[in-house]
Amino acid sequence: MKASGAPDTGDLVRLKHNPTPTKDWWKTGVIIECRGIECRVFWNAAPQVFSWWPRSKLEVISESR
Repeated sequence: MKASGAPDTGDLVRLKHNPTPTKDWWKTGVIIECRGIECRVFWNAAPQVFSWWPRSKLEVISESR
């Protein structure tokens, strides 16, 4: 996680819960790449998925060290 609190490469994340829940909000993933305000996340899902998400929609569960 960056000093600002923003997710960064290597962090374990999940989607932030929002008032209109989606079926995917609870899944966890690892950030494998960041560019600007987006991060590419490798989601722990079946089938396994790589997708780009705005950093503002991600919540860090565990920081990379």
